[in-house]
Amino acid sequence: MVNTFVRSVRLSSRIRMHWHSGVVSRWLVALGVAAMLLSTGAALDAQSPPTLKLDLGMGFGRTWGTEARDVPAAFAFGAVAAIPLRRRANSGLVAGVGVNAHWPLDFGTSCIIQIGSTSCLPAYPKFTVVSALIGREFGSRNHTGATRVLIGPAVVRSDEQRTLFGVQGRADVSVLQMRHVGVTLWTQGATMSPFRDASYVTLSTGLGVRLQ
Repeated sequence: MVNTFVRSVRLSSRIRMHWHSGVVSRWLVALGVAAMLLSTGAALDAQSPPTLKLDLGMGFGRTWGTEARDVPAAFAFGAVAAIPLRRRANSGLVAGVGVNAHWPLDFGTSCIIQIGSTSCLPAYPKFTVVSALIGREFGSRNHTGATRVLIGPAVVRSDEQRTLFGVQGRADVSVLQMRHVGVTLWTQGATMSPFRDASYVTLSTGLGVRLQ
């Protein structure tokens, strides 16, 4: 019994070490990219007063996980508020904050019905993500075709009462831009620290409205 207890303690310690190393590595990558972009932007000259851009969007996506789950398709919606920091020619540094949700389209789960028992696969969790984003904008920022690529650390909350840490990435392009309103096509994804020995990745795409 003592040997069994010792082995279980060692296994639990290994799981905790793997979890912490995964979280640290994701945050280090995100912070490293942010530091690189900031160092690049420090050498650029500002050419015009910064203008806040607010993006609101809806779309659909998918969730992947290492645990057997049902209903991978998801509905996604959220908002990103970003502001240009530095700019030169047709490229500039931008930073902002994002809040988005990734909820499974739960129209029913798959169940296996046997004599005397029924087992059902649970749906993927609902995720709400709050992220600090930094990246680059390419093209004329107030015209059609302006493209942004953003990445940053994120705090993820699931409907299973878990708070996780991860990395959020986003890319969007202006497909129609008027003076203060535009239409965007966006894609975003998130990877997060595992819980219950399972890891999850979300990816979604959709259309949005840009206000500036």
